Amino acid sequence: MVAELIAAGRLRRIGAGSSASDGLLVESEAWRRLTTRARQVLEEYHHGFPLRSGVPREELKSRLRLESKVYLACLHSWGLEGQVREGPGFVALASFRPSPSASQQAAIERMMGQIAAAGFSPPSVKDMIDTLGEEVYAYLVASGALVVVSPEVAFGAEAYGRLVSGTLELLAREGQATVARIRDQFDTSRKYILALLEHLDSRGITVRDGDVRRPGPQAGRG
Repeated sequence: MVAELIAAGRLRRIGAGSSASDGLLVESEAWRRLTTRARQVLEEYHHGFPLRSGVPREELKSRLRLESKVYLACLHSWGLEGQVREGPGFVALASFRPSPSASQQAAIERMMGQIAAAGFSPPSVKDMIDTLGEEVYAYLVASGALVVVSPEVAFGAEAYGRLVSGTLELLAREGQATVARIRDQFDTSRKYILALLEHLDSRGITVRDGDVRRPGPQAGRG
């Protein structure tokens, strides 16, 4: 009977499963209404926050008033249908991509120019947020254009890559190095290098040993 109702288009099977008995069954019209509602919530969120990757997973679940098992089945089926895509902690319409406005893009280009010119001594996170606004700053972090190493310090992606590779090359060559030695290597201030090294310590790329840093267990993945 279930198979006949599915074939007739009156029932839908949603969720993952390897057999006909897996997943959940939902009345087709109810599924259409729920899908329309989900798309409406996502469209409204994207319109209100065009620079965010998507709606936080738990927020969408709450707004749709779904139990966890049903919500996961819905996300699975919407993904298969090409309606939505999921990322780390968020859900978005499949067609959506964060997009700055013209004025925001101009501000981004000015700030990224300043960051590039500053090399290894970029403006503070506070200055970036004050200039760009929190939404644009968060967009640059999420897109990978900025790499945050501490609450006060964020480097441009290119500068960060050069700092990491340069630090690892120095440690490979000399075996260990003090903060002052690494600071002099990059001609910047202790504030920036200390923030960088504490960030690399937390990732296992470097290891602190008293007053020096040595290569960490994850150094090869830096």
